Amino acid sequence: MIGTFYHPRLVLSDASLLRDEPPGELRAAWAEVVKYAMLESSLLRDQVAGITLFDQVEQNVNGLIGLEKRILLTIIARCVALKAQVVAGDERDSGHYRIFLNYGHTIGHALEAATNYGLPHGEAVAIGMAIEARLSVRLGLVDPAVEVRQNDLLTRLGLPTKLPQVSHSLLIELINYDKKVFGGAPRWILPVGIGAPWFQAVLPRPI
Repeated sequence: MIGTFYHPRLVLSDASLLRDEPPGELRAAWAEVVKYAMLESSLLRDQVAGITLFDQVEQNVNGLIGLEKRILLTIIARCVALKAQVVAGDERDSGHYRIFLNYGHTIGHALEAATNYGLPHGEAVAIGMAIEARLSVRLGLVDPAVEVRQNDLLTRLGLPTKLPQVSHSLLIELINYDKKVFGGAPRWILPVGIGAPWFQAVLPRPI
């Protein structure tokens, strides 16, 4: 049965269970929320109407951290809808749509391995997003203000944006084992803005 796909009859999200989560686990989870906020317009088939998810998270950081029911349910529902649309549009991960969900993960997965999984997944992804946004700035793909705004939101949510003490050569080696390596080079999901299309780059290594 390994590798087969089955559609669930029901997916249940009980947000009340989050109140029993350790603070560190919750903090790590916010990284994925920020990822969806940064990806929203690329994932949606239709143009975003009204307030963007990024603006919504940015304006409700305290409520999100405090697990205020109205804010929490609204943001969770929005993230779930995005994920459902992505999976429906690229169920078998063909690399043309679902790959956007890899934002922050190219470096994040390598960081997890480099720290022997001592770094929580969400924290590794947060650092990965910060580094990939910096890479996009250096390539001239995005205004530096986007990097600042993203990293400020990550910081407000208690997430790291700087590399821990790890070997850079080991990190680069591990990046080349990422599941989305193509033609011997890792693929990077790089922002060109908040609420804007995204650029998929194939580069041999970070610069």
